[in-house]
Amino acid sequence: MLAMHVRAFFIGANSFKNRLISSSSLHVACSHHAAAVPPPHSLCGDHLISSSFVSSAAQTSQPQSSISSSASSPRLLLWGANTDVGKTLVSAAISAAILRTQTQLLYLKPVQTGFPRDSDARRVVAVCQALHGANSSANVWGPHATQAAPEPSSSSSQPPANPTTLVAHTRFAWNAAVSPHAAAHAEGLRGAYASAIRDDLEDVIQHNQERVVLVETAGGPLSPTADGTLQADALAPIASKTPWHNVLVADARLGGISATLAAGETLSSRGMVPRTIVLLDEKGEESGVPFDNAGAISTHAAKGTHVAVAPTIREEESLVDWVARTSDEFDKIVERIVSYDQAKAELPSPTTSACPYESARTAVTSSSGGDDFKMPAWHAVGSAHVWLPYMQHLTAPPAIAVRAARGGRLLLHDDGRFDARFRDEAEGGLVSIVDGASSWWTACHGYAHTHIASAVASQMARAPHVMLGGMLHEPASVLASRLAAIAPVARNDDDEGRDEADATYAADPRWSGARVFFSESGSVSVEVAIKVALQYHMNRGRTARRHVAYLKNAYHGDTLGTMAVCDPEEGMHTKFAGALPAHGPMITLPLRHGVGVAPAPRGLASGHLTEAESEAVDAAIEKLLASSDHLAALVVEPLVQGAGGFTMYHPEALRRLANACRSRDIVLIADEIMTGFGRITGADGELFACSMAGVRADVVTVSKALTGGTCALAATIASPRLFRAFLSSTDPEACLMHGPTYSGNPLACAAANASLDLFGVGYPDGVDAPEEALSPREDRLDQVSRMEAHFSSSLAAVRQLPGVHDVRVTGALAVVQLDHMLSSTSSSFLKDRFLRAHGCFIRPFRDVVYLAPPFVLDASERDRLCTAVSSGLSEWAEERSKGRL
Repeated sequence: MLAMHVRAFFIGANSFKNRLISSSSLHVACSHHAAAVPPPHSLCGDHLISSSFVSSAAQTSQPQSSISSSASSPRLLLWGANTDVGKTLVSAAISAAILRTQTQLLYLKPVQTGFPRDSDARRVVAVCQALHGANSSANVWGPHATQAAPEPSSSSSQPPANPTTLVAHTRFAWNAAVSPHAAAHAEGLRGAYASAIRDDLEDVIQHNQERVVLVETAGGPLSPTADGTLQADALAPIASKTPWHNVLVADARLGGISATLAAGETLSSRGMVPRTIVLLDEKGEESGVPFDNAGAISTHAAKGTHVAVAPTIREEESLVDWVARTSDEFDKIVERIVSYDQAKAELPSPTTSACPYESARTAVTSSSGGDDFKMPAWHAVGSAHVWLPYMQHLTAPPAIAVRAARGGRLLLHDDGRFDARFRDEAEGGLVSIVDGASSWWTACHGYAHTHIASAVASQMARAPHVMLGGMLHEPASVLASRLAAIAPVARNDDDEGRDEADATYAADPRWSGARVFFSESGSVSVEVAIKVALQYHMNRGRTARRHVAYLKNAYHGDTLGTMAVCDPEEGMHTKFAGALPAHGPMITLPLRHGVGVAPAPRGLASGHLTEAESEAVDAAIEKLLASSDHLAALVVEPLVQGAGGFTMYHPEALRRLANACRSRDIVLIADEIMTGFGRITGADGELFACSMAGVRADVVTVSKALTGGTCALAATIASPRLFRAFLSSTDPEACLMHGPTYSGNPLACAAANASLDLFGVGYPDGVDAPEEALSPREDRLDQVSRMEAHFSSSLAAVRQLPGVHDVRVTGALAVVQLDHMLSSTSSSFLKDRFLRAHGCFIRPFRDVVYLAPPFVLDASERDRLCTAVSSGLSEWAEERSKGRL
């Protein structure tokens, strides 16, 4: 049986290891000659292990593989359906096959336990040296593996000075031969291993573009890494950024069909569809009946997956001899991998994929434009029927055709007008552009994040929708409690003694928590907030309070109710003046300018209000209070106003407005739809703008980034005091008379809960967090802080360009305000230059060019956005100076 052979190889009798790993010919030297394959510059003191091995198999001349040595260097991610299925056997055989093509190879083993006695990197090097005399080195790389390695000997043997044919890295290593998370706990070596491995892989791959890269994982896809992160989750972000060929070593034992297909679906659900499955099988059988694992796996694997069978290792057969014996099989496997990666053929279809959601995420090349720039048929069909938002269809150019979205990138069909350098051949010729708008500020975690997608897929299998009319489901219940805990909404203590009519229910713990009402969009959540404010006063007998005050430059949505509280003079809905409900007054606050040179909140809230600013705030408050007898609420976008021009005002102004509202029981509605979930906070470390200002509103609305750009969902979060005004034992109509059909949709709530996991938001007491939510936090606010610093420094010079009035940066939001409103011609010119000349999706709006990208962009992607803005505006200024715009 395979298990017996594999166990004999890994843990049996030491005879095999003695001959290959622990022989006296093994030399250990301390050296820094790793420049041929540079590790991250922050890691040093590596122990390099160079070896020379001789085997009887090495005396046999190996046939040259037919694989072209000029083929583009693949990147292979090798998984096992379980432990003890032969991953290292397959790694060694694939490595030998690659070296037969005269191609340089980098083998990576991110995590190794049982070290140094057990080292997969040394095994791979030993096999390749024995068979090919390969110029090789095994490298213990980084402080963890170095600590586990033996002390350097006094030998003078040095690693080769020239670039080696094969280099093998071990990144993290522990002495105990147990699961990495257990070994790390036992040996006290803890840290953020998942993120460190991702960073290291990116760095090493960047320095080894010409090498084939083979990464061998440990255990199975759902084996925990040293910090508890599941291995598949740890590596998925790398796989989503860089094309990898995922190889899965199948389980040939009884029960191995289920284990292999489950591992395949686990990887597929995270965007890592196994395109090659290798089964080490000697025709296993039970009672004379063959298992036929290969046939069953081929039938049920994702379409286009190649299932290869190779003989397993025999009793008393060395690894070197087995690799030599199976060279023909593995030459064919490697040739198939290379040809597949070149052709990118036969990707899974939505109807036949082993994982339906994955097919939508990865089958992106089946109808790409190619050299003839043929646009897909669906684009022409849809263009004749889809009514696009904010677009004058008569004059606007055709909408760009998006095929997929990953991380911070949009993948587009090429219509022939894009700069060739943005075509990604690894994606079948699709155009890869950086998204500077994160789909109207929603995709904070980047597109198709595996943690969110897995949560939605899991919920889809349980219940895609359940109405909240008299029913409650787990995703909505858990999400409401988490939002109530973190939202900057007034608590019981804040409102104690504020409302005499509230005393009836205030002491009852059932009514002491903030309440969350779910709807489908940000506009509707503000509508609900206004309705709550109006009915709050109605239920208290204050029928004259029927108006809602708002700020100049306000934007709160496109529905009729929210349009009525947008700026009627300079806002987006001036055409409807006179046709909307009459609200007001409109309050004017002093705006902050020139904050791009210092990160928020120091820039946004630098110093105190000037005397002039303070007087302007006093005037605004006086105007507000003069109408208080008729005011139900004041609705504000805290600190930053979005679609009204991205204007910014001082936190002190918001604090004073909040105090004024409190003094007259004017409901303060904080519209955090754009500002919430870290968009503007940066170094402050808060999730909400109100929290930056130290303000707790009576009602808070959230949407956009709530689900990480995955599903439509919004929430209106009300203070306990406001909610208690809707309680009545005598008046059934005292309840909130609002009920969207898809309120609290389970899929959307599951996405939102997963998004909160990534922000590190905890779960309520008494509720067990899902196992997959235990360690997915990804330090989003640190990313926002880095983006803020990057934008501040890179865009500072833009302020000197002709036509630029101001540059403002706070958090992951950068705004370049121009000195006049853009004409449709100028706006189209800028959008076209940003998109086609610079590979960025940036939408000029009114008199601003803004950046609000996914938080996950790396430095090069942030640079591309900043360069696009600077260069595009320079080109625009030049055209304008010549009278062409």
